[in-house]
Amino acid sequence: MAKPIFFLNPNESIDHAIKRISKQIAQNCQTINQNKEDLRGEDIHQVRLCLKRMRSLLRLIKPEYSKLYAIQNKKIKMASSFLAPYRDHSIIRETLKNYLNTISDQNIHFEIKKLLEKLNLPFYTDIKIMWAIAYANYQIEQTAQSITNFTFKQTGFDLIQTSLFDSYKKTYSLFNSVKQNHEIFHEWRKNIKYFTYHIELIVPLNPSKLYPLYSKLKKTGSCLGESHDLFIVLEWIDQQIKNLKILSPLGKLIYIILSHDSDLKKDALNHGNKIFDKKPKKWMSSIHNSILSL
Repeated sequence: MAKPIFFLNPNESIDHAIKRISKQIAQNCQTINQNKEDLRGEDIHQVRLCLKRMRSLLRLIKPEYSKLYAIQNKKIKMASSFLAPYRDHSIIRETLKNYLNTISDQNIHFEIKKLLEKLNLPFYTDIKIMWAIAYANYQIEQTAQSITNFTFKQTGFDLIQTSLFDSYKKTYSLFNSVKQNHEIFHEWRKNIKYFTYHIELIVPLNPSKLYPLYSKLKKTGSCLGESHDLFIVLEWIDQQIKNLKILSPLGKLIYIILSHDSDLKKDALNHGNKIFDKKPKKWMSSIHNSILSL
């Protein structure tokens, strides 16, 4: 079962918890394989997760932190963009390798191996990756310091209530739109991730009510994340291949990927039906009452 990593303590003021968690995110980012010379795949992914967690924290305190929000959010977003190409490269490589292990057709195997040979051409260096990670670490540390030094007017649940409501409202709206327009799945995925991080923080305030929601969000995010990985793979293959024949081994591979993606999207929508079953105001009222009644 999924367990929260960063969370508020029930006996801790909200403003103090926000500052503590910002420093915790920075410390986690600093310790990700800092003694390894070869930083690849999962390491880059974990650094990018730290960046996303910090952005989600910024979103949560945006109403009070508004003057500094735009500055710090822009820096964190830029740091993430520097790491994106390396993460995409890793996603493509690992996804294609996974298909080698799950597809029995040797003709498709041959096409996958040809794709991997193209992907294995060096396009980045260790120095560039180390610089991008160092820059991410620096920006996360600076943002954590900025949050720590900030004086919040609110110290209780009111500090995050507005942003929590906005987070659910935006994700709820995208969920209802994505059912008619699959082109916005990527936008829904991003907001699911931020909303998941926000719920993760408050789970200890009422575990019996919030943990089931957090668990459902993790499952939804996993489906959407894997679907986005497949999109990256398909987009890259499209750039490599011209005059694709549908019945060719490569055409069959693409069909398999598209079928897999369709199943993931269906699963995500099914999870979404269980999560977004209340209109925003009614949902926020239930969360507010369940927390303040404790």
